[in-house]
Amino acid sequence: MKFTSLMRQSIIFFSLLVLVSCSRPMTITQVSYAERRMSDSLTAYDLHIDSIIRPYRDSMQAEMKQVLVISDTILTKKMPESDLGNLLAEILLDKSQQYTHHKVDVAMINFGGIRISQLPAGNITTENAFELMPFDNKIVLLELDGATTQKLFDRMAGAGGVPVAGARYIIDNAKATQITIQGKALDPASKYTISISDYLANGGDNLDMLKSIPQISTGKLIRDAFIEGFKDINAKGQHLKSIKDGRVSVIYKN
Repeated sequence: MKFTSLMRQSIIFFSLLVLVSCSRPMTITQVSYAERRMSDSLTAYDLHIDSIIRPYRDSMQAEMKQVLVISDTILTKKMPESDLGNLLAEILLDKSQQYTHHKVDVAMINFGGIRISQLPAGNITTENAFELMPFDNKIVLLELDGATTQKLFDRMAGAGGVPVAGARYIIDNAKATQITIQGKALDPASKYTISISDYLANGGDNLDMLKSIPQISTGKLIRDAFIEGFKDINAKGQHLKSIKDGRVSVIYKN
C-alpha cells in the first residue's frame, strides 16, 4: 500500500511538472471581424445571435420607415443657393430660437454637412433625415461682432456659398458683399447671434476665427431639428415646399 501511494504521488507530481513545463503564456496574435448591418439577417450565421438582435432590428426599421412629411417635389442641394439648402437652413433658424428662446439672427449649414444631393418627392421618412445628416453634430449659438460676422460670410462666399437663413448676400470675387441680416445691412458696430453646428463653431471648414468664441449649447442635434421641423410642417397639414429666392447670388465677371 505504501508503494502504491508513493507511485500515485510520483505520477501526479510528474504529470504536473510536464504540464507546467510545456505551458506558455497565451497572447492574441491576430484579430479578424466582419461588419454586418443590424438590418441584415444573421440567421445563416448564428440563430441565437439573430434572435437577440431581431427585436432591436425590427424596432429600428419601423422607426426609420416612419413618414414625417410629404414632399411635393424633388429638393436638390446646389451652390450657391438651392431649394433644399434654404429649407434646411430655415428649419435650423426656427428650431434654434425655439430651443434657446434667444433671438437668432442667422442660421447656416456647411454645404458638405448635407450628405445627399437630393431629397425625393413623396414620403419623407426618418431614414431620409438620417441620410441628410448622419453625423451627431449639435446646434450651438455664437454671438459675433460685425467684423467677425463679415469674415464668416467671406468664408461662406469663398466656399462657393452655403445654406443660410435670416441673411442675404452677393458673392463678388469670392467675397461677401451687400450683406443684409434680418433685412438690414450688416453693421460693423452691431452684434449678431448665429446658429451653427458645433463642428463649424470648433473651427471646422477652416473657420478658425470661431474657435475662441464662447458657445451657447442647445443640447440638440441638427438632425433632430430637421426631424422635428418636418413633423411640424406635417402637423399643420402642409407638404414640404421650398424655392430659391435669391438670398445668395454670384457676380460673374468676364
